[in-house]
Amino acid sequence: MSDHTIALFCKSYIKDIDAVERLVNSINKYNIENIPFYISIPRSDARAFKNRFGNEINLIYDESISSELINSPINNFEPGYINQQIVKMEIWKTGIAENYFVLDSDGWFIRSFKKSDFIAKGTTPYSVMYQDKELAYDPVYKNFFDVKKEHVKEIRKMIGGNETRYLTVHNFAILSSHVLRNFREKFLMPRNLTLPLILKDHSFEFSWYTEWLLKDKSIDIIPIEPLFKTYHFEEEYIIDRMRGITEKDIARSYLGICMNSNWARKFKGKPVMNPIKIFTLLGKYGLRYYFGNFTLKN
Repeated sequence: MSDHTIALFCKSYIKDIDAVERLVNSINKYNIENIPFYISIPRSDARAFKNRFGNEINLIYDESISSELINSPINNFEPGYINQQIVKMEIWKTGIAENYFVLDSDGWFIRSFKKSDFIAKGTTPYSVMYQDKELAYDPVYKNFFDVKKEHVKEIRKMIGGNETRYLTVHNFAILSSHVLRNFREKFLMPRNLTLPLILKDHSFEFSWYTEWLLKDKSIDIIPIEPLFKTYHFEEEYIIDRMRGITEKDIARSYLGICMNSNWARKFKGKPVMNPIKIFTLLGKYGLRYYFGNFTLKN
């Protein structure tokens, strides 16, 4: 039996240490029930994190969580990319908690949160899952959506699931230790599979989790919509700011915000508006409007 019903968990590394500081500050501010918070990092990054945070955070090391971490690329994926997925799927082995709310370094909380935001009843968590309709209709995401949908189909086929709906979660998932344990003991081990083997072709750890949950029903499935608002591209953030949307507005629907580190890492704090990109967007959408591209077509 684990010590905690729910824990906050973040898999990070040295390159994201500034973002982690922003996340830590937000947890210190909004964690009104003192839900335990753990960060996993490569052992080689320990000194930097200890110097930055001291005893402010609970550190655990990737190497102590899983013996399946890789040291060289597989299928064109760098070790760090695969290993961070492995660590998330092996966190149950630590025995720290029954469930984990998995945070990304590039996210932060914007309002108070408590256990009931993650736990539905007893030790049963909510399951973050959705159909991605907001991405499905947007041409910007068409390729990503189509590719991921095919991966999910293959994962479902390998698992033997019979769910007909496309259900997914990109990040900020709530993972059940019971589901993760069953995935290893009832799916991986009987087939002599390892996490690197399944992730090298379908590197979507939360889709493996979700599809197994839908198949095995290891826990009661109580779905919930995303808990964090994610800005995949800087343009999305700028458009919301131009519309006058503030953190206070976002907090009516979400616990926090995530800004993809691929574009937001350059900002050590919260992103600032880029005047050049503002005018570029105004010109881009202004031209579309002028030439009638905003007219809905059958």
